[in-house]
Formats: sequence, structure tokens, C-alpha cells
Amino acid sequence: MPRLLVLAFLTLSVGCRRSDPNATTTAASGTSSYTLPAVPPGHHVVRYASRGVVKAIGEGKKSVKIDHEDIPNFMKAMTMSFPVSDPRLLEGIAVGDKVSFSFAYDEDDTRTWIESIKRD
Repeated sequence: MPRLLVLAFLTLSVGCRRSDPNATTTAASGTSSYTLPAVPPGHHVVRYASRGVVKAIGEGKKSVKIDHEDIPNFMKAMTMSFPVSDPRLLEGIAVGDKVSFSFAYDEDDTRTWIESIKRD
């Protein structure tokens, strides 16, 4: 009987595992789409807004590199890559576009991500 329980546990644990913790599968299309991991409970998230110029768009529209202006009380002007909360945010955005964007910063694990972006 214990062997049967171990075999059932192993079967369930292997069958329930995802190969990519940042991937979700849509039932209709069967394709994977990117989503950011959830913010753990109790983490302090601060939101900022800025403007800049798009320098690159990452593969699968999972990130965008922006040459941004100073962000008061956060960082000086620089070029950096930000993950996006949803790849659809980058639809209609191209390299060279001037953009306004807002992003979140998780102060507990120093993670940032774009929550909105639009062409200026």
C-alpha cells in the first residue's frame, strides 16, 4: 500500500508541474503567453511615471528598453530595459517612438515592470 501512495504522489507532482513559471497557456489557442509573477503579500510597491525614447523591444514583447529622463526620487536619466506586465502593452509601439510610461517598483525585491505605455 505505501508504494501505491508514493507512486500516486509522484504521478500527481510531475503532472502538475509547469516548465516555465512565467508562462500561462490559453485553452482556446494552446499557445503560451508571458505574465509577470505575482507580487508576494506584504511587499511594498511604488509607482512612477516617466517619458523617454524606445531603443529596443525584447523578444516576444516581454520587455522594452527605454532611454528615459530623470525620475525624481528614484533614478537619474539612463537607458534601461523594463519587463512589461502584458506584451499587449507594446502593440503599436516601435523603436524610436517617444513614449510616456508608468512602472511599478517592488521595494522588497527591487523588481520593476511597465504597467502602461503610450506614444507621445
